[in-house]
Amino acid sequence: MCRNVFEYLPDVQTTLAEFRRAFEPGGRLLLIDSDWGFVGRRAFGKC
Repeated sequence: MCRNVFEYLPDVQTTLAEFRRAFEPGGRLLLIDSDWGFVGRRAFGKC
């Protein structure tokens, strides 16, 4: 579970890729953030 940390990460895409690598098949990640527009722009270049 991650809560309100993505706006502080220098590289959101790398962090998400690392989560995916580290999880077992079928694993789940719970993301909680207050500004999804910001996270979307940082991770994907758009919202």
